[in-house]
Amino acid sequence: MRIRFDKYVIETCEDVYEPAEDSFALLDAIDMIKPSEGTFLDLGCGTGIVGIHVAKNYGLEVIFSDVNPKAVRCAKLNASLNNIRGSFVVGDSMYRLKEVDYVAFNPPYLPGEPEDEVDMARCGGPQGIREVMKFVNNLHKVRRGAFLLLTSFNPIYVVLEEIRSRGLHTRVLFTRSVAGEEYFLLYVYRDR
Repeated sequence: MRIRFDKYVIETCEDVYEPAEDSFALLDAIDMIKPSEGTFLDLGCGTGIVGIHVAKNYGLEVIFSDVNPKAVRCAKLNASLNNIRGSFVVGDSMYRLKEVDYVAFNPPYLPGEPEDEVDMARCGGPQGIREVMKFVNNLHKVRRGAFLLLTSFNPIYVVLEEIRSRGLHTRVLFTRSVAGEEYFLLYVYRDR
């Protein structure tokens, strides 16, 4: 199924997380900071909507990455539909990359264990922060800033303490309530 968002065409793909309210909230957070120059990692890219948005609006070089190979293929298709070039990586590229300027992560935040490929994009362990904590452990590879979505399902104080223990700063860009769930859009950065 094709959906139109803003000036993009996004093809949804079987077994790939579709853009939803959390995806759009992440786009709004990015638009508040307006990243400029350098590389941008769309971690857990799904359909690629975040990376496409960044490439089209801010001209950054985008790396699309997801542990689901179907998602990476879907992001590549959507990048092509929208005349975007990028790099496409299957796997968790936060571990393999040396450095990027920016990263956006809409993590699997629901408490629980994944049972299939789509669940890998939704379920993040018992407290819903297993992948978030892996992400935080690799923030030293981000030169300028990281966009991170957390929800009221997560023990946010644990994540914030871990980020701050690494000498990084956080700014809550905004919160948004959707269907009984609260989204917290964070920007993580270091002193320059």
